[in-house]
Amino acid sequence: MANNQNYLDDPVRLIRDELVLAVGESYGALLQPWQEDFFKAVFAVEEGRPKHRLVYSERRRGESKTEDVAAVALADLLVGPERSRSYAVAGDAAQAALILDSISGFVGRSPALHGISVQRMVVRNAATDSELHVMSSDAPTAYGIRPRKVYFDELSLQPDERLWTAMWSAIGKSPQSQMVTTSMAGWDFAGLGWRIREQAREGGRYFFQTRDGSELAPWLSQVDMDEQQATLHPADFARFWECRWTEPKGSWITAEVYQNALASGWKEQYRGDGQSRYVAFVDIGLVRDATAIAVAHAQGDVVFIDAIRDHAGLALRAGVATSGRG
Repeated sequence: MANNQNYLDDPVRLIRDELVLAVGESYGALLQPWQEDFFKAVFAVEEGRPKHRLVYSERRRGESKTEDVAAVALADLLVGPERSRSYAVAGDAAQAALILDSISGFVGRSPALHGISVQRMVVRNAATDSELHVMSSDAPTAYGIRPRKVYFDELSLQPDERLWTAMWSAIGKSPQSQMVTTSMAGWDFAGLGWRIREQAREGGRYFFQTRDGSELAPWLSQVDMDEQQATLHPADFARFWECRWTEPKGSWITAEVYQNALASGWKEQYRGDGQSRYVAFVDIGLVRDATAIAVAHAQGDVVFIDAIRDHAGLALRAGVATSGRG
């Protein structure tokens, strides 16, 4: 590979110069500042170890999450140490296949990658005997690994925490290891995706990046976004195209209100004040959530949620006020 020492010193330069995109341009020709920030964070070194133990990048759909993960994985496979083992993981086989497809595309288009072989779920650099393993939700077999890097794609779509726990605990085996995570915004503020997002945002050793509030990537069309906004539920549009965490579509109380209700005490039966008009609402369980029934009444311009009962029959009493009328 030409200019090998330059690339050893600056792997991001390798990505810019040598990797060819599907449109026939080099990565560098279309590279955006936020992509370069992500690449630099992955390869930043401090005192002989990764500067960022966790790299977290949150983006819209179509903003090159999987492609950028493939690019950094290939660059590290080329410039990393001999006999290293890294892992690209995803929530299901279909998402894992997308990672492998992006890698195969780069290998087929980029002459600098002629020494890289792509097998069924393994990408190998014969010159260094280093490998990148691509896998989906396979937590039981993940506990024995000793990874150099783990690339975790679409964290907010994980159905549970098994795969993350296996991989994050594997990172703890070596100070040279690193977790690289990309994700869309999600909706479950009590779930894994939000927790890791906030861990990255607040942690001093971590790199945090979000595209929330930013302009569209130049390859995305505003005309298409207008169409999407007109035809998608606002909660879906917020997550997919505004990169903004939001309550799931159809929710009628926020996570905060629900948690306040849970914390307010238990009561098996609720009786009103005998004067106000009370209204009951039913919220059918969203994804993995329980179905809930709520009783509310209005006093002036304030709506009080008086009781919540979940599908198991547990009654919750809450003096929670929300603005406006329900």
